[in-house]
Amino acid sequence: MKIPVTEDLVLDTFNEGDAADIHIGIDDPMIFENTLNVPSPYTLQHAEDWIKFSIEQNSKSVYPEHLCFRLKGKAIGGIGMIKTDKVGYTHQVEIGYWIVETERGKGYTPAAIKAYCDYIFSHFNYVKICATVYDENTSSQKAIIKAGFAEEAFLKMHIKKNNTYKDCKIYTLYKPEI
Repeated sequence: MKIPVTEDLVLDTFNEGDAADIHIGIDDPMIFENTLNVPSPYTLQHAEDWIKFSIEQNSKSVYPEHLCFRLKGKAIGGIGMIKTDKVGYTHQVEIGYWIVETERGKGYTPAAIKAYCDYIFSHFNYVKICATVYDENTSSQKAIIKAGFAEEAFLKMHIKKNNTYKDCKIYTLYKPEI
């Protein structure tokens, strides 16, 4: 399954051949600092385990949930959803994303976010998509706004990472027909 984003970029499922690109791309201090669950250092084994998890999760769903940014056939990033089954929250989903350093600032991230959100609204029963962004991560804030999201909340000390409390901004996008 491929979702066209630009002439050269598609969203695609991860495959085992992506491990080396994923390993090199995520083993980046900026990604570690701006994501919640990415370890540092990020090893090839981490990449292989993530791809295996992604393939298993995608196989459980009619529509894949974890997708790769693929530029001219090469894995350069990823995007996925974090679902909840908490009562009262099943109408919304949170997304997370990353892109390799060499491709940042070229417009790929906001374009991929927009394409992924269109995909979510078309194939899943969600009416609200959220993204939690650390307050100091202005690049991600710019990308998410360019993708059509609006800032909905500022939460002080919302996440604890490396024994440091992080302030966060919550960005949201609503299904157009609602």
